[in-house]
Amino acid sequence: SLNASTVNADINVQSPLAFELRVLQATCELRIHGTVVATGVKESFILAPGRPTSLRIPVTINHKALLSATGNVLAQWGKIDGKLSGLVRVRLPGGDADFPMEFPVLLKLM
Repeated sequence: SLNASTVNADINVQSPLAFELRVLQATCELRIHGTVVATGVKESFILAPGRPTSLRIPVTINHKALLSATGNVLAQWGKIDGKLSGLVRVRLPGGDADFPMEFPVLLKLM
């Protein structure tokens, strides 16, 4: 569509725990200069203990928000700082729990 597109974000996540972590759902949003430009959801996966787990997360990009937030990409040498944040819901022996996440990201658009 002209308004949005969906891409796959391939990331590696490493759990510091000594046991498998069953994730029921992870939601995320990418913000650039405070504007949400993309959102994604990954359902039901397991994080292996102590080693990286490769994840493919479908992410929907809002074209208008992206263009508005990035401004003049050429003036920034095609590199834009952003923030990936979200919520991870995990299944624990005592019940489900939600954990917030937040990571800085660098987008290279050129």
